[in-house]
Amino acid sequence: MVTSLVLVLFVGVTLGDEVRRSPAGSVRSFIVPGASLEGAAATGQLLSHALDVTAGHYVHLAVEPQGVSILATLVDPAGRVIAEDRDRDGGDGPLSLSAIAAQTGVHELKLVVPDKDKRSGRYRLTLDAPHAASEADRLRARAAGAYTEGVRLEAKTTAASWVAAMKPYEEAREISHRLSDARGEALALSGIGSVQFGHGSTPEAVATTQAALSLYRIAGDRRGEAATLADLGVFTFYSGDSRGALAYFNRALPIARELGLVRIEGRVLSGIGSAHKNLGDARTALGFFERSLPLRRQAGDLGGESTSLSNLGVAYRMLGDRGRALTAYEAALPLARAADDMGPRMASSRTSARSRSASAISSAARSSSLALSR
Repeated sequence: MVTSLVLVLFVGVTLGDEVRRSPAGSVRSFIVPGASLEGAAATGQLLSHALDVTAGHYVHLAVEPQGVSILATLVDPAGRVIAEDRDRDGGDGPLSLSAIAAQTGVHELKLVVPDKDKRSGRYRLTLDAPHAASEADRLRARAAGAYTEGVRLEAKTTAASWVAAMKPYEEAREISHRLSDARGEALALSGIGSVQFGHGSTPEAVATTQAALSLYRIAGDRRGEAATLADLGVFTFYSGDSRGALAYFNRALPIARELGLVRIEGRVLSGIGSAHKNLGDARTALGFFERSLPLRRQAGDLGGESTSLSNLGVAYRMLGDRGRALTAYEAALPLARAADDMGPRMASSRTSARSRSASAISSAARSSSLALSR
């Protein structure tokens, strides 16, 4: 699901290519605790914000991207990454970085729009006042570190890594539960459900994700609620219950629209179309796929756009229009390849399962081409 993440790393790691580069025109400013700072973000621009932190103090930063995907990295005075965050689905979900400083001095928050994201947008940044870390803060950091490890393992999208991801996700869930952190527990449960689905345990994934949904509601996180309802729609669809999937998608849709969650709305509309397609109503399905397509383009969701185009191809074939089906498949193929090239860091078990691969789309295109030649 499209959520905010809290990723905390307490060991030195190498900065990613996007953060290592310091393009001309980089901007740096100091962050004032308790105040919000707003700015523009564009591909290739490194935005640098400084903050003074005392060793042993707990730091929490909130970054709200608007219409653009942002990689946020917190670096200590020695150049080590101590926190990093990014929407796990490559969208513009809110980001939250937490860390306990190991050194006194000026830390740097780096914000980068990935090269493959050609959109520009804005962001809002808020720094809570750093303070001496309490036992609860240390537990939060431990939970966040476990959650980070789960995300890292899940992103490898292999059967072995999905199994390995369960342990840190469970640790994050258990600590968040002890802290009565409903949203943190919901995030961890969403990760567990995603891994269960990717591993083929769909009934378990549905049960786990329903528990996450209840916690998002307790936390008042409506974005998390919309994304989780969309996940439940996907899981239920793949379990063979298209009508049940429609019920979840129809609950997610008004929330996504109300909050302006373009990426989620595009995903939900495509899901509704898929459910109608499986129920044999290709004409209705076609309309939903057509409605999802501009939203997925607006969100910069290459994998989602390729999936909607591919589904358009399926609907056209069902309606006997093989010419338009072939056109849709041919448009979907380069997008699917581009999405595949983005690598496993942008994938999760559920996004991998719901996206049609380039090879599958290529096979469908060949089939339509052969049918036209007969």
